[in-house]
Amino acid sequence: MMEFEFKRFAIALLILTLYFPSPGQKLLFHKNRYKEVFYQVGDHISFRKLGSTQKISGEIIGFEDSLIVFKEFKVNPKVISHMYVDDKTKQWFILRYKYRGLVFIGIGYLAIDVINTGELSKSTAIVSASLVGAGLLAKWIIADRIKIKGRRKLVIFH
Repeated sequence: MMEFEFKRFAIALLILTLYFPSPGQKLLFHKNRYKEVFYQVGDHISFRKLGSTQKISGEIIGFEDSLIVFKEFKVNPKVISHMYVDDKTKQWFILRYKYRGLVFIGIGYLAIDVINTGELSKSTAIVSASLVGAGLLAKWIIADRIKIKGRRKLVIFH
């Protein structure tokens, strides 16, 4: 009786492992010792190839040996020179994505003060210009792409 139950359990386990796919390979983007991101099938990434300034985007549909497979092309991670910031890496760039709202706050502050007082004061212009300038500076200083070089690595992880 016990042998029969074990066979049923083994068959059920076999069916479940064949039915549900294993996690498989993933693309590991290692920025530094503390910051890593895994990309898997179905994730959308944007990148640049070595020697190019063209932004390439696509959804990962699989992995073959040492290649990332997209719908229309395949890429070896070793030829990727830059990764563009996405939802998974956005938290690494707090200044860029938190402070770009300063542009709108500066413009809004200026508009509200002019509407309320009917004139433009020097202090309002200084504060508004400072807020707009800080927002534009944060956007300009912090790029939307991450160079893959040195400690930053992009590898297919099994």
